[in-house]
Amino acid sequence: MGLLNKITDYLSSGGNKDKKLNHTIIQLKLLNTRLTKQAKKLDQSSQLARRKAIDFRKKGNLDSSKVQMKAHLQTQAWKNNIENFQLKLEGLQYKLEQSKAVKDVAGILVDVASAIKGLSQSVSTPEISEVLEKIDLGISDFDVIQEVASEGMEQLGATDQVSDEAVEKALEEVDAEIEVETENALPSASKGALDELVRGLQDLKQSERSDIKRKGSSEDKKP
Repeated sequence: MGLLNKITDYLSSGGNKDKKLNHTIIQLKLLNTRLTKQAKKLDQSSQLARRKAIDFRKKGNLDSSKVQMKAHLQTQAWKNNIENFQLKLEGLQYKLEQSKAVKDVAGILVDVASAIKGLSQSVSTPEISEVLEKIDLGISDFDVIQEVASEGMEQLGATDQVSDEAVEKALEEVDAEIEVETENALPSASKGALDELVRGLQDLKQSERSDIKRKGSSEDKKP
């Protein structure tokens, strides 16, 4: 029996359909509230990682700066995925509140399950896994989340995979910020001293690019 038919049977069999539907809507609202809290925590972690990346950059610790910047971008992507899911969830919740026919409600619940499956695979944090495990849509006869086929999974847009190119671009933006900050912090410094600081940043960037090229060459030579 397909997932749509299972949900239809659940809604049609014993008990009050409206009561079952109301329970599901309440659970979705509760899920949305919990996700808002998680998105806020992820945003805070993301900004903290970026500040650490800048601090390491100023100290010339390129490796640690790169690690923290990647953490910033990855955590930000997770936050974006949650927010995209919430927008989808709010739309589906509204449809549920307006729907009357059992067949329509069942179809919407399939979309809900698909979106939840997509969220679970695009936000790889223990906290989100725990939130999703606690959701009780009221459909106890089967695991609605696990039965959603992968090809039918709701795509949420952002990814938790951060490329080296994205990290490098973010670090270049940080370097530009540091240069501006340095200029503003030393208005009375001699031109020679200021130029020396700027050259220092440029040397760091050049050294980093050389490391990347050497790493790429080593990978190409591997059998």
